[in-house]
Amino acid sequence: FENFLLTPNQGPIYFYGRLGQHAGNKYYGLGMEARELFTCRQMAFGLIFDLFRQPRFLAFKDCRTFTEIGSEDELESGSFELGLDYPEDQLKKSIWGSRISGTFQYRPLKAKNFFLNLEAGYKTGGFVMGETLKKAPIVKGGLSGQF
Repeated sequence: FENFLLTPNQGPIYFYGRLGQHAGNKYYGLGMEARELFTCRQMAFGLIFDLFRQPRFLAFKDCRTFTEIGSEDELESGSFELGLDYPEDQLKKSIWGSRISGTFQYRPLKAKNFFLNLEAGYKTGGFVMGETLKKAPIVKGGLSGQF
């Protein structure tokens, strides 16, 4: 599920919850984004938060050419294995992860439709849309406008 909550004194609050299963691996997560939790004059302060449990990201241990993967007949029939070379328990192992960021919006000169945006935070390893797969600090800045 995902939805927006509108309040009379704040901007919209986006929240979601997801769960699923693929190839014997289960994953789930929840999160919220509220960019206008607190407002003061031309400034707004907010929060972004995600918490998830998902399979580990595993890549090939070595590079393989197309011809090393399998013959054309094997490729067409789907009877080949990519050979990730990981033990079965590693393929099924899941990790916990999270992201948390503080946000800041500034409307210069009381402009109604123009914003300066800043975000600072941190995320652990794992998939969060629009972010790196590895653990890393988050620092973003930009300009936005509404029409």
